Parts: sequence; C-alpha cells; structure tokens
Amino acid sequence: MRARHGNPNGTDIILFTDDGAVAVKPDDKRLAGIEIEPFAVDDRTAVRSAFERRVAAGLPVAGQDGAVALDPDSRRELATAVLMATLGAWPAEGFWRLTDNTNLPLSAPRLTALGLTAAGYYQLLFATRSALLDAVDAGHPVDAEGAWPAPSPFDPAA
Repeated sequence: MRARHGNPNGTDIILFTDDGAVAVKPDDKRLAGIEIEPFAVDDRTAVRSAFERRVAAGLPVAGQDGAVALDPDSRRELATAVLMATLGAWPAEGFWRLTDNTNLPLSAPRLTALGLTAAGYYQLLFATRSALLDAVDAGHPVDAEGAWPAPSPFDPAA
C-alpha cells in the first residue's frame, strides 16, 4: 500500500491498495507505518481548472457570438428540450437561448442535433478530464492545457 496527500494542507490523503484508491483522513488507522508521499496537487488543480473553463465556454455555434451553455442545469434543460422535440412537443417557432442571451431559432430536428452535439462535446471533455486525472494519479506528467479536444461549432443551418 502507498498513500499520497490529496490537497495542499494535508486534510485528505489518497490511500492506494490492491482494491483501488480511497480518500482517507490523516488519522485513519490504515495509514499506520506508511510513508505519505507528496501529491501533484498542482497537476490535478490544473486539469480541473482547464475542464471547468471549457465547460464554462460552452459549445460554439457557427455564425454566433454566444455558445450553448454546458453547465449541469443547462445540460438538463437541453435534454428536456430534446425529449420534447422527439415527442413532437417542440414549438414550430422554438429557439434555444445562447450564453450571450441571443435566441437561436431551431426546428425540432435541429434542436435534437444541437442536443446530441452538445452532449457529445461534453462527453469528450469529461473523458479527457478523467484520463488526465488518472494519469496524474499514476504519477505521469500531463499537459493540462494542450490535451483537450477542439470543439466543432454547431451549425444551425446544416
């Protein structure tokens, strides 16, 4: 077994066992006799920050200044709208509000395409974040800024 600090002030420690990794407090009895290694907190923080910046930037939309928001509430709202469109309940003059508060008129099929594109891009970001954090946990150096997929702007006219 081995252990590493999970944050700069040492209040959480990651304990690595044959069964996986678990966060423990410094007074956990399982840490007895184990030398606690320093942890690459800066790398984890850099990866998380890079992920959050990309989520906050949203999915770009071709020909628009605004983007499709990717925060949790917006993703839920978009999923609900896609369900409405799939069930035939999307209004003919429906629109999606972008991050700059402009309205993007979308038919039901284009709204569905928007939802799928946004979900796919978010999943790519999430998978990249997960892979980078796994690499950090394994002690490998990572490029927290250069490893991310470039977004393909959604084209409302396609």
